[in-house]
Amino acid sequence: MVMTAGDACADTSPVLLGDHIDWQLRHLCRAVGLEGFQDLYAGVLREILGPAATGAVGVTPAWESQISDDHTPVEYSISFDMGRTPRLRFLVEPSGRRPDLGANMQAGLQVLELLADRYQFSLDRLSMLQDLFFPRRPHGTFGLWLAAELGRSGTPRFKVYLNPSVHGPDRAWQVVGEALARLGFGDAFSSLLRYGVPCNRQVDRFYIFSLDLGSPWGRPRVKVYLRHDGLSAAEAALAGSAVPGVSPESIGQFCGLVGGPGPFTARPLISCYSFVEGDRERPSAYTLHVPIRDYVLHDADARDRASAALDCYGFDASVLGPALAGVSRRPLAAGVGLISYVALVCNPRPRRMTVYVSSEAYEAAPPRSLPALLRAGPAVSRRAGCTRRPISNAWGASSPASPRAPDGSPATTSVLRHFRAKLEPVPIPRAGSWTGI
Repeated sequence: MVMTAGDACADTSPVLLGDHIDWQLRHLCRAVGLEGFQDLYAGVLREILGPAATGAVGVTPAWESQISDDHTPVEYSISFDMGRTPRLRFLVEPSGRRPDLGANMQAGLQVLELLADRYQFSLDRLSMLQDLFFPRRPHGTFGLWLAAELGRSGTPRFKVYLNPSVHGPDRAWQVVGEALARLGFGDAFSSLLRYGVPCNRQVDRFYIFSLDLGSPWGRPRVKVYLRHDGLSAAEAALAGSAVPGVSPESIGQFCGLVGGPGPFTARPLISCYSFVEGDRERPSAYTLHVPIRDYVLHDADARDRASAALDCYGFDASVLGPALAGVSRRPLAAGVGLISYVALVCNPRPRRMTVYVSSEAYEAAPPRSLPALLRAGPAVSRRAGCTRRPISNAWGASSPASPRAPDGSPATTSVLRHFRAKLEPVPIPRAGSWTGI
């Protein structure tokens, strides 16, 4: 049995997706103290979403977005920072009028240019990557997602999420390496190959490449996300070793609090490596995302675990309850998946935790039984033979553990030479003139 959005809400009359997310965002704004900005931010969300806003909820969507399990093209998140009021964000996959991968990417670029003009932020860094992430014949399940962080200034802070597998999954590592090189972080690519992709592309895969857009971010970040199939908490601790000073114990503790010891075989853990200006050889921040929805019986259990983790690291969890009530009217124990991920920035002193919340516009999954949960998490890892070797020195010819590319060749800038020769930067055109896709 799968519950529909109609089951979750008292009003069972037909509801459009735009109205559904409008209602949710307004309640979330009130939960985090953004009452005076509800109209503004609800309008921005609907604008980014595009034509999909006119579709009905509770039915099969025209485009199966991978942002959420039920294919709702919207996800919310609440970021808890030390000494600061929790911050609200949303992630959206823009849609074309006749949605497919290319049409959605084109729609996303068009709305992004409109937002850049309105809020006066630069797309220069994105333009440097146009040929890498916007080919004429894109591959994959998504091409472009847009996120906005909402604050009391009335000016959202935007970031873009791009698909490294847009040229095909076998070229994702090349796309990431070349993108980092163009943005000035080419020497740091080796640390990702050493710590993040030590085995093979079937087990550790580049998932998302993200850019902060514009000066409102202060020090705009470049982020690289990797999915790790079958990773255990202990192995996740080693994956975080790419960032100097990160405590392996804190990563293992976080995994245990939120998802258990692993191995995480039902749905993979996600590592996020963050780079800012000055990060020449290694990333400066590591975030671990635990897909909590696959390791709990229901959302009441997920809420309790997320609250316990927030309390453990000294964050104020009082906002979480009202926020969840603002997104769904169903009892938390009546389904699973409302809380999709819980993430911790695992720096030497954890300073941020984020709880990701699904919109559930199309359906909500029923709660699991205990036997089903046990079947979803077998005790044997699928990572047989895969090892990580935490090495503190920078990569180079003199190192016996110099990283290797997935094809076995040395992971030096020469690995990217053939790819770079074919793909040169293309200046970003003005609105409506992106012709790569």
